[in-house]
Amino acid sequence: MIALVTGIFVLAIVAGVAVAFVIRAAGGAGLAALPGSPPSPGSPAAPVQSVSPEPLETPEGPSDGPFAEVAHRAASGTHRILATTCTGTGVGTAFQFGSEGLLVTSARAVSGARSIAVLSGDRIVPADVAKIDTVSGLALLRPDVAMVGQGFELGTQQLAVGDQVALLGWTTESQQPARGRARIGVGTITEAGLTLESPDGRHPGIRRMTGEFDPGLAGSPVVGEDGRLLGVVLQAADDQDDLVVAGLDTVADPLLGPTGMPPAMEPCLNATGPRIVTTVGGAAPAALRTQLGQWFGALNAGDWDRARGTLTGGLREDWTREELDVEHRGTYAFNIVSAPSDSGAVTVSWARLQAEGDPACERLVADVALDESGIRSISPRGAPVPCG
Repeated sequence: MIALVTGIFVLAIVAGVAVAFVIRAAGGAGLAALPGSPPSPGSPAAPVQSVSPEPLETPEGPSDGPFAEVAHRAASGTHRILATTCTGTGVGTAFQFGSEGLLVTSARAVSGARSIAVLSGDRIVPADVAKIDTVSGLALLRPDVAMVGQGFELGTQQLAVGDQVALLGWTTESQQPARGRARIGVGTITEAGLTLESPDGRHPGIRRMTGEFDPGLAGSPVVGEDGRLLGVVLQAADDQDDLVVAGLDTVADPLLGPTGMPPAMEPCLNATGPRIVTTVGGAAPAALRTQLGQWFGALNAGDWDRARGTLTGGLREDWTREELDVEHRGTYAFNIVSAPSDSGAVTVSWARLQAEGDPACERLVADVALDESGIRSISPRGAPVPCG
């Protein structure tokens, strides 16, 4: 029996093409100068002008061999997902399946999700949990808009020991961990007929697949040389060395059956985004991007003392722990990009998921004045706009 681990898993070898979407966030009322706040009363609600996003990193994966063509053909149907959850495990991969426009992922990545984002290129699309199947360990997501990309089809082969297969996912081993990097990992099935015990249920029909650990690969499709779906990665094995894969014998029914009612929401006082490194990209000097990363990272972690420690002068005194808690509890900033501005400040553009509120995902832009001593001021550029 394989014990479930709080993390999620990885893959070995890689390739593919990158695509991404987002799922929810909401703006909060509060400090007018705080990132994510609307303009103060009476100020114009000008549309946000975002900093141009950085290009996606080159996909990792085999350049030849039986899975090379599969990778390039099917990669457009896999997407990075981010979520605010009670457990901080809200990062993974989702893939397109079926005619209803649903996405499939591991229940581990979205169990108890308050908000979800699907990333596709430079698009961020909110989504909701349509179904969680406790037997297979799968979750079905319904994005707000139809996704563009190739859908996966069920194969007919039951995974057996010795089979060589490929996993198509979005690793967090990237310069932009939240956005991810497309990867294809080729591995071998080493065990079959296992049962997995996890907080989401008891899952029979489990296989063990060779591969490395990375939380962004939870929910990745496992395919054969013809590109057809043979299983789904649920998480890492208990020893962190291999991947836990649900086979067709448990995956087929929840994928082909009715969606039913969405799961009931359990109480959660401290929903957070995924516990991964927060980075800031763009053209601002590296030292300033590091400072901005510390600010956003502290907000994402809900560490108000650490967040205040990145501020300087009167700004630190003006923003109390209580005010930061009201404004940023349950929020998660990602896709953070910086650029020098004409005023001498740094213009920062980012997206924000929010566990409570509407819309669930917003895009924001602000001018940030900072130097080696810390952040001196943060001035929003217009009103936040919904992701999409």
